[in-house]
Amino acid sequence: MVVLDSVPGLEITVVVDKAPLKEYLDDEIPDEPNSNKTTRYVEAKSGSEFQVCHKFSNDFERQHPLLLGVSLDGKPTSSASYSHEDLEWFCDHHSGGSISGKKETIDGQLCMRKFTFSPLTTADIEISGDVKDVQKRFQRVGELVVGLYWLKATKVPGPRPPREESHTSQNTAMPVDSTVPEKALKGRAISHSASLGPPTPLKPPKSNNSHWTRFEYLGKSAFATYVFKYRSKDALKSLCIIPRTPSPVPLQYRPAEELGAEELRELLRQREQADAARPVKQERVKRERPNDNEDEDQRSDTGVEIVGQKRRRLPITLNEDGVEMIDLT
Repeated sequence: MVVLDSVPGLEITVVVDKAPLKEYLDDEIPDEPNSNKTTRYVEAKSGSEFQVCHKFSNDFERQHPLLLGVSLDGKPTSSASYSHEDLEWFCDHHSGGSISGKKETIDGQLCMRKFTFSPLTTADIEISGDVKDVQKRFQRVGELVVGLYWLKATKVPGPRPPREESHTSQNTAMPVDSTVPEKALKGRAISHSASLGPPTPLKPPKSNNSHWTRFEYLGKSAFATYVFKYRSKDALKSLCIIPRTPSPVPLQYRPAEELGAEELRELLRQREQADAARPVKQERVKRERPNDNEDEDQRSDTGVEIVGQKRRRLPITLNEDGVEMIDLT
């Protein structure tokens, strides 16, 4: 629920499955006192239909008829207008309304196309055309903006003119390609875009043939703006909007008394695998051989190499007759 200090008595929420999405403040764009603009982050889940709900209370200043305009990804998509009498009733009953899609007339049939979060695929591909133009095109992707405008109401005699026929067959609120060049997003963590679901027939509204009400803007810009930046949970974590999931502590570093039976078995299995993967080192053992008649180097039956003691050379001399003499002393 978002309430601006400058617009008391009006709550704006984004709702999925009848539950308001949790809102997160943007630390880089804090709300300023008495500002007419606020920004929040919400989590988007692929395929989820959403609606913009608004609720009034007696604190709301209802001096003129009001229009709530909804823009998706930078494109005006839908709106709801309320007369002064409507606002009086809403405020007295602490009530309001919702905008859940875009109304279109297709082949003479009034239809509704629901707002839906759709995943956005990015790839490192080249941009065809002017880079700045493409970046400007995708500048507002991932944003839902609600603008409030004061209106001037004029009663016009006669029946209301028929709604303009819609010939669009697109399934998106804006022409977002299935794969978006990463350069077009300029490094921003964009995970989703907004799309329009298939058309669902609606009952035609009751017509008043005597008169209808024409609304005109009293100003050129909105007197209050609510911005909702929708992202996936992973994108919100990468932006540090929500805390990252802490890495689990390895089992070997946790106290044994805190481990369950399954965790203890897993720890034992990890240790057995580590022991099996550890190489066995062969050691050379040197020792004196008790018998000098054995070979100088030999291996025992156990495979351990035995290094024998080196023989001492005895001195050899020649006598007067040329016979070799060995000194055994």
